[in-house]
Amino acid sequence: MTQTQPRSTLEKILIVAPPGLLAFVESFHTRGHADAVYQTLAPQIDRWLVVHYLQLVLFPLTAWSVYQLTAAHDGQGSAAERFGVSLAVAVGVAAALVFDVSVAVTVAVAAGVGVAVGIGLSVGAERKLLAIALAVFGIGYAGFDSIAGIGTGVMVKNTVEDMTIPGATASYEEAADIIIQSYYHSPMVTIIARVAVVGAIVGFLLTMFRLHKAGHGLFPLLMLAGACWGVTRTHAPPYGPITYGFVFAAAFAVMWPTSQTSKSE
Repeated sequence: MTQTQPRSTLEKILIVAPPGLLAFVESFHTRGHADAVYQTLAPQIDRWLVVHYLQLVLFPLTAWSVYQLTAAHDGQGSAAERFGVSLAVAVGVAAALVFDVSVAVTVAVAAGVGVAVGIGLSVGAERKLLAIALAVFGIGYAGFDSIAGIGTGVMVKNTVEDMTIPGATASYEEAADIIIQSYYHSPMVTIIARVAVVGAIVGFLLTMFRLHKAGHGLFPLLMLAGACWGVTRTHAPPYGPITYGFVFAAAFAVMWPTSQTSKSE
């Protein structure tokens, strides 16, 4: 196996944790809501919003985790790369917590582009493409989550609260239902989701290639291949927990390799 820079146990845990947490969170995601968004989400809107607020943080962190799986294989400069990506993710997460969603996405995009450009100046096209692909995955899914998840959730919650006001009519609720349904299925939401999926697949495939080149065994490669399939499905159960469970398993195998998951040096 290619010689890599040693990682502390804490660093390994921080890399493995995000996809594992995301797989857990996705198990609470609402299912079967696409054809009747308001009616399905209204009774469980608080859970829906909590899941999507957590996803807003965990999608970019999971992209960062995948990036880290091969970051130590590049020798000199990889420590600076890890710091740069970590800083960018931290900025995006802080923005998501402190500012409104649109500002958070803007800051995250700027951070992701900055990291991709910075890495591209010091490493080859392979690493550059990996950084860009995973930035598209993490930022794209954060944008998709912000619009389709949090935006829809806030509209549903506001409608539910408005219906408790004396004098609220069924016609108001019906009108809100139509608006919410149209918003959730807007073409822009679909485009953002598809772009994010492409970024994920390219990032996972490049990571598989780099892991194989570094001498890792078959198990993490199979796990990431499964994740490539999973991201083409919905991230609601059962596919979401399975997809990010695959990523978690791959990350765990890379951070704590065994004789079965790594080749001989």
